[in-house]
Amino acid sequence: MKALIVIAHGSRREQSNNEIIGMVDRIRSMVNDQYEQITHSFLEICDPSLNEAVADCIDRGAREVTVYPFFLNSGNHVQQDIPDMIEELNAVYPDCHIQLLQHFGKSEDMASLIADHVSR
Repeated sequence: MKALIVIAHGSRREQSNNEIIGMVDRIRSMVNDQYEQITHSFLEICDPSLNEAVADCIDRGAREVTVYPFFLNSGNHVQQDIPDMIEELNAVYPDCHIQLLQHFGKSEDMASLIADHVSR
């Protein structure tokens, strides 16, 4: 079973966190043929953490977990913190493959997405 976890930074503002949750709900309806489980997690400040989200997915039967960092830039969280967490999680769950995708801002489609958005 395959799972997708979208990880965002997390905020003290509940509205900001709810925006991430809503976005993941919309993503779920678009890629549910590729993943049996699709959920969110937060790096800091609020729950669920990446560790909690991975544990929940594995408890529900996932054996492949893909983590998608919803970050614009390749700062410390993207370059070090999240990869270190993935490495630790792979050691904790050796029977599960946990992989990290490139962060959102690295997408080749970013320029066209922004151009489309500002042209509206």
